[in-house]
Amino acid sequence: MEQTANEEIVKRLQRANGHLSKVIEMIIGGDEELNVAQQMQAVSKAVINAKNLYIRNSIDARLDKKAAKELAELSKFL
Repeated sequence: MEQTANEEIVKRLQRANGHLSKVIEMIIGGDEELNVAQQMQAVSKAVINAKNLYIRNSIDARLDKKAAKELAELSKFL
């Protein structure tokens, strides 16, 4: 996998980590449940998106360009 791809994934996870820290502060501070739940959903989605990008990049690195493109097109239907 390319170094730049890994760097992008790390950046995404670092942002999610910072966001998660804020959510923890919100819970400790007694923020409204709806706000906390919304922020938790955002953190969860950010981590899932980073995971999906990591997996796609790993697959792409192991396949030739044509096969990777075809799989990327197919994966849109998941």
